Amino acid sequence: MTIYRSLECRPDSYQDWYQQGNGLRDEQRYQEALFSYERALEYKPHDYWAWYWRGHVLGALGDFEKALASYKKALENQPTDYWAWCQQGNILRELGHYEEAIACFDQALKSRPDDYWAWYNRGYLALEELDWYEEAIACFEKARQTRPKDYWSWYREGDALRHLGRYQQAVASYEQISSFKLYYKIPKKRTP
Repeated sequence: MTIYRSLECRPDSYQDWYQQGNGLRDEQRYQEALFSYERALEYKPHDYWAWYWRGHVLGALGDFEKALASYKKALENQPTDYWAWCQQGNILRELGHYEEAIACFDQALKSRPDDYWAWYNRGYLALEELDWYEEAIACFEKARQTRPKDYWSWYREGDALRHLGRYQQAVASYEQISSFKLYYKIPKKRTP
């Protein structure tokens, strides 16, 4: 993609700046994509998608505070959007704000109450970062309502049960995994 070529004749076009940002983001040229999204926002300062994708590229660049601010701006325009709440939760996890991250996943679940990923991420945070084992178990159970044979929710539930000293139940969770058909093959050792 030749950067800015489509903008030579109409540099005041929101749509062209936004589309260019998308193309650059897809190519993982995040700094250039950020510039394009910021230019698009000069023309449409309340555009949900430009704020959302700006947050995405800032997160990819490791600028988590600015990414968080972008997701908050996106949510000002679409306050019930599942994706912006989940991404904000992921950024808060990166920043070590675990309870705030869980609150974001709770907001995402208001839009999609049966969503596997929001339940799983919420449970994983409760388990790994906050030691809220009972709550983590409830989240993994809820996640499995959508994906009953999910390896990771059974595995993490086993970990939570183990932490609670409920070893027989933990073993039962771990054993549940062995009944699943795995979709990958372990490569055979090659002999010279």
